[in-house]
Amino acid sequence: MMSEFEMPKGTYYIDATGGNDSNDGTSPEQAWKSLDKVNNSIFAPGSKLLMKKGETWIGKLSPKGSGTEGEIILLSSYGDGNQRPVINGNGCENGAVELYNQEYWEISRLEVTNKKEGEVLGDSAGNKSTRHGILIRLENFDVQGDYIAEHIYVKDCYVHDVVGNLSNPHNGVGIFYFVADSTDKSRFNDVLIDGNDVRNIDRSGIIIRSQDVSDPDRTYNTNVIIQNNYLENIAGDGIVAKVCKEAIVQYNVCNATCVRPTGGNVSNVAIWVWQCKNSVIQFNEAYNTGLVGGNQDGEAFDSDFNCEGCIIQYNYSHDNNGGFILLIAPSSKDFNKGTIVRYNISENDKKGIFEIAGATEGARIYNNTVYQSQDTPTTLLRVNTYWGESKDVLFQNNIFCSEKPAITLESIENGRPLRGDITLENNLFMGYDVPKSENKEVNEYDTDGKFYTGYWTLTVKNSVEADPKLANPGNGGIGVDFTDNSRLAGYRLTEGSPAINAEAICPETGWC
Repeated sequence: MMSEFEMPKGTYYIDATGGNDSNDGTSPEQAWKSLDKVNNSIFAPGSKLLMKKGETWIGKLSPKGSGTEGEIILLSSYGDGNQRPVINGNGCENGAVELYNQEYWEISRLEVTNKKEGEVLGDSAGNKSTRHGILIRLENFDVQGDYIAEHIYVKDCYVHDVVGNLSNPHNGVGIFYFVADSTDKSRFNDVLIDGNDVRNIDRSGIIIRSQDVSDPDRTYNTNVIIQNNYLENIAGDGIVAKVCKEAIVQYNVCNATCVRPTGGNVSNVAIWVWQCKNSVIQFNEAYNTGLVGGNQDGEAFDSDFNCEGCIIQYNYSHDNNGGFILLIAPSSKDFNKGTIVRYNISENDKKGIFEIAGATEGARIYNNTVYQSQDTPTTLLRVNTYWGESKDVLFQNNIFCSEKPAITLESIENGRPLRGDITLENNLFMGYDVPKSENKEVNEYDTDGKFYTGYWTLTVKNSVEADPKLANPGNGGIGVDFTDNSRLAGYRLTEGSPAINAEAICPETGWC
């Protein structure tokens, strides 16, 4: 094992072909050569590590040292042309590019892959290792006494062909910010994951997660932004923000996530939040999300358990095999409170457009447009009561439009009684039957002999059955530019639409 050396502040160049580790590394002509030289160097705040474009290194890149506020350390590229420097982990454990207990770093303009020669995606029967593309890992990070790692950015990287272990969402990730131990209070502040291209990953695309949730106010990741990323051909989850407060997930595209069987964990969604507070998912496009290998979810978006006050807005969901959105609190000890779902468009999503599962409470779902032109239309609302009853869930001012007759409401399991408290107010229905209000006590068995008790209250009022007169629905296409005010113009209302100026006022906000 080589000794580690502290390097003075400076710019260091690495060239796999023309470099030499006996050089001082401070100019392209005096570049270093190997990953070992970089990995055994401790870099000072304000330093730059520049990998030569068009060169390839085999193995793990794990430079040492931390920057400081105003003196970040940059890991990036130099040279002519468009070819990025390639870090090929060749199946190495953990990250092909890895930072461990470090802060004030920015990583950009690299190409990263991590699989052994001859391995193929989806074939992990003999592969039990944990592999990632770019891994930022904390373990009892207590530099300032607050367990917070500051300012770690990953921008404009191409991360692809990572063959990890499919059985766990954390055992194979393209870009991964992670705290491993369940009692570790370490967390991240000031995270930017921006403009990356992440493809061909077993198992997850982009995840940030701290761990100790016994007191999440102390361990929330903060100032987290995940934006402008493109993800494609991801075995399981696309983008997941976990244990975050006020995270922003925006302007991302997820194409074909959840497309391979993932073994022991079969609950995968394109973009979602878990154990988050006041976080926002907005201006994203998700499509071709899969339902293979027993995946129970397969939606475009999800506000998952122990989320509070999260907002899912201005997104475009289409052609997802599991539907548009899942709201879930999947056990008696968990919660999902106050999720807002608004101003989204769902086009030809499948299975069930909306799924309300468990003790979801206080959700507000309004001003969304759902359009179906499929020969086998999708159920509009599926209710899952296995983990408990929903409370005070409101659907308001939505347009539900199907070109073919379609089911409006069903229990997620045949024979399981509907339970919960859901209100449908001032919604426009075309093709979907308007359900009738119900209010009853539940005391009955499902088809498997399990006995359920509780209440089912469905309040339906001020519904409109009519053609909403959308301009040109069903032609949203792919690759929507959310900065273009004419985007998705086919879903604008035309003259004479019964939905114009027909919104109900939400009593909680005072506006539509």
